Amino acid sequence: MDGIKNLHQQLLQKKDNIIQSMNLHRGLVSALWRVPSEILSLIFVRCLPDTEHLLPSSKSAPMLLTRICRRWREVVVGMSSLWCRVIVDIDNDDRQRTASCYDTWFERS
Repeated sequence: MDGIKNLHQQLLQKKDNIIQSMNLHRGLVSALWRVPSEILSLIFVRCLPDTEHLLPSSKSAPMLLTRICRRWREVVVGMSSLWCRVIVDIDNDDRQRTASCYDTWFERS
């Protein structure tokens, strides 16, 4: 019985630690939400690769930025300037997926 009480006490302590951590992180998240969209836009432009044309990739800006959070997605999708430089790669084995990616890219431009 003492073992169960001890385990219960440990679980309560872990729960308190998690709640405390969540409260600390909540403050950080709310600070990000207060950054004006115009400032985020300037930052996002600087995230683009230093090439004249972009090959759509989910691992780099601007596609990657749409996967961070809802707000970033809204800002990035609304910035046609992030989507106006694209190069078409026709030597891709997964043509269906590639076509879908380009469709999304062109819609946003």
